[in-house]
Order: sequence, then structure tokens, then C-alpha cells
Amino acid sequence: MTGYGRAEATFGGHRIEVEIKCQNHRFKDIIIRLPKFLQPLEAEVKSLVAREIQRGRIEVGIFWDRAQWENSYRLEPNLQFITQYLAIANRLREEFGLSGTVSVSEILKEPDAISRVPEELNPEEILPTLLACIEDAIGNANAMKEKEGEFLKVDLLQRLTQITEWLLEIRERARKLPEIYRERLGVRIKSLMGDLPLEPGRLEMEAALIADRCDITEELTRTYSHLTQLQGLLDTQEPVGRKLEFLIQEIHREITTMANKVQDASVSKVCVEIKAELEKLREQVQNIE
Repeated sequence: MTGYGRAEATFGGHRIEVEIKCQNHRFKDIIIRLPKFLQPLEAEVKSLVAREIQRGRIEVGIFWDRAQWENSYRLEPNLQFITQYLAIANRLREEFGLSGTVSVSEILKEPDAISRVPEELNPEEILPTLLACIEDAIGNANAMKEKEGEFLKVDLLQRLTQITEWLLEIRERARKLPEIYRERLGVRIKSLMGDLPLEPGRLEMEAALIADRCDITEELTRTYSHLTQLQGLLDTQEPVGRKLEFLIQEIHREITTMANKVQDASVSKVCVEIKAELEKLREQVQNIE
């Protein structure tokens, strides 16, 4: 399901911002974008996202406050410059017999006496703060996905209800089929044999054999079981997308078997309707973790 989450954190006066975008996708595809100096942490970030989100295309954007980063530095004495500066002062005193000393204030007036050293940050020290921020962003994204999930659940339950109603039609039709087959068989035999006598009980035996080959009780039982499991999975909080896909595939298989065994126009028509609805269900559950 789709979702968007954002979170912020601070580390040593610097601001970290995390954005997570989740889009529908059948598989898991994680894309990480982060500043160059944080790239050593990419594996840890990806591992966390993979644990928390089971399915979909997930884009993770990590942003460091660049303005603060570029202006963050510490002041250090330029020892090489100061050493040479004092050496020159001593040399002038010795060669020209000059007096006086060089004060600290005079040294500090020199632009090159103090160096601005950019702040160096250890990515490993940032990692705990970064991961906590990512977890917050994932939580916000999941909250949005849960809202979408509630609407999706209503749609799925409505479709499952419709499929159940169609199965009732098939079951009722299947109960009448043995007698229908017997009548059809009787008409067929009479057209072939005319007034010739038929072996006693032969018609009933042939009709029973046909009814047995066309019996779909087991398929109906398994289909109802799969539908019950589907409805149960929709009430769980854990990732169920793969399980839902599997059950829909199994229901499709059972419906195909029913249509092949029964060979009845009205049943085949309902089976086609169910398969169309199952395809819509399959497309929907691909968006579910």
C-alpha cells in the first residue's frame, strides 16, 4: 500500500531529516538516498527498512542540514605559520640588533595564524540517532498505510461476500444435477434405442456414475475453507500479502476444477464470474504487505 512518512532528529546541533515513500509493488524494492559522508551506514539503514516493511517499492531519503554542515568548524592555531613567523622575528633581532618581542595579540592579527578546520563527524556515532529517526518515519508511513488498508479491507470483504453468494448458486445447482443428468441420459438412450427394452437398473447406474464424476462437494468444501481463511487473515496485524495471494490462487484452481467436472452451462457462467472477481482480488492483495 502507499504511504508517506517524515521525521526529524538532531545530532550535535545538526538536523537530520528522513522521508519515506511507499508505493505499491508486488515485491520488495528498497532505494536509499543519503549524503556521501553517511554512505557507510547504508547497509544498516537498508536492513532496518527491510525488517519493518515487507513489501512494495520503498524510497528512503536522508537529508543532513547542509548549511550547518558547511559552516561548522573549529578554530586551530596554524602552528606551521606561527613557528615560521616567530623564527623570522628572532632572525631579524639577531641580524639587525633589534629589540622587542612579538606578542600573542600581534600574532593573532595575522589572517593565517588561525585555521578553520571543518568539523569531522563519525558516521558510527550518528547511526543510533539516524536509525531512531528512520523508525519514526516508518511509523508515520505505516499509519497512512493502515488508513488505506481499512478502505481496502472493506472492498475485499465485499468481493468475498459476492463470491460466497455465487458459490451458493453453484451448490444449489449441483444438488439438482444428478436428476438433470438422469433425465438427459434417459432422453438420449431412448433416441438411440427406440422401443428396445433397457436392462433394469441400467439407467440409474449410468446416471449415478455420471453424478459421481461430476460431484464437486470436495471442491466446494475446500473453497469455503479458503474463503474463511482469507477473511481471517484480513483481521490480523502481521504481513499477509503472500498468504492472500496463495489462497486466491488455490480458490481459482478449485473453481476451474468445478467448471471442468460439472460441464453445465449455468455453473460455467458463474465460475467465469468468480474468476473475474478473483482476478480483481489478486490485483488488490498485491498491494498488501
